[in-house]
Amino acid sequence: MSEQRRRVLVVEDDAGFTKIMKRKCEAAWGGLVVVCVRTAKAAFAALQAGPAFDLALVDLRIPFDRELP
Repeated sequence: MSEQRRRVLVVEDDAGFTKIMKRKCEAAWGGLVVVCVRTAKAAFAALQAGPAFDLALVDLRIPFDRELP
């Protein structure tokens, strides 16, 4: 039985910073699956789609769509 890799969700609307965060996570904790999204709507979709994430790094200033649940 294979061990499941840890998953990290990065929610950041700045493409350059997203790239840096992805590289830093992969370098610090090799073997991670890093999923990057640029909007709150995409973050909710990724969370609902599964599998679950072990960690989420979220830009606190990202615009939030009022129509989201």
